[in-house]
Amino acid sequence: IDKMDEYAEQFGFGDVTGIDLPGENPGLVPTPRWKRLTYAETWAAGDTYNMAIGQGAMLATPLQVLNATAAIANGG
Repeated sequence: IDKMDEYAEQFGFGDVTGIDLPGENPGLVPTPRWKRLTYAETWAAGDTYNMAIGQGAMLATPLQVLNATAAIANGG
């Protein structure tokens, strides 16, 4: 999960895009620490599977997904 979190951060998930968009939501990239503090539960293998496919607690804006897709399409 640590590597997935690192990649999500590099793609800009969990942070605002930096354009002048009022009320932009940063989304959420769940981590074991976040789950422990939010739900007082430990991270399970299923949480990793959910994050891998963008499900569960993972939240992203359409603009974040577009930016990540553009980065891949442009070779980084």
